[in-house]
Amino acid sequence: MNYSYLLSFVSIIGFLFSSCNPDTIDYPCESITCQNAGVCLHGTCLCEEEYVGDYCEIAVLPESIMISKIYMSSYPTFIDDEPWDAGLPTPYCWPDIALLIQWPWNETNQSFVMSNSEGQTLTWGSVLFPYIADKHIHYGDELLLSVLEIDGLDSLETVQAPETMQTFTIRTLDFVFVETDELWPASTFYQFDSLGLALTVYWEYYF
Repeated sequence: MNYSYLLSFVSIIGFLFSSCNPDTIDYPCESITCQNAGVCLHGTCLCEEEYVGDYCEIAVLPESIMISKIYMSSYPTFIDDEPWDAGLPTPYCWPDIALLIQWPWNETNQSFVMSNSEGQTLTWGSVLFPYIADKHIHYGDELLLSVLEIDGLDSLETVQAPETMQTFTIRTLDFVFVETDELWPASTFYQFDSLGLALTVYWEYYF
């Protein structure tokens, strides 16, 4: 008898039986937990574009951050129970509101003015605030956003220096701590209660 053939046959049978044993099947993703919506495939985490790392645990910083629009939901129209520009007839008695941004490099830009604003929602996008369309900042930057009241646009008003209602400091380092399902929030909210002033800044991120 040729024992070498017999040993080879036994080895093949043993291999086949061991290969079909469920206890030996390898599941490479079984012990891997991918974070931040990552998905495991063949033992490797496939990450969303905002994350890297073996387990998608590291947030990628955006290369640039831009303002897409600014939405003002409330603002003062009266001062001590009198219209903002008391003494003028309607609608000229209501405030003329503009925005001013001081960028991290100390350049300042002003938006177009929303004249005779009597309490309606105000929105500045790239048309009414064209400077936001070609300016970007980086994570770690901060900028100043001021709400101005402009006098002298109407013929009945006396020309005066713009009056600052409120200036908000916007720090991008605070963005990840905003309560949102997204790491990089689509918008951030700012308010000044004593004036009843509230606005929302909408952001776009480029990675």
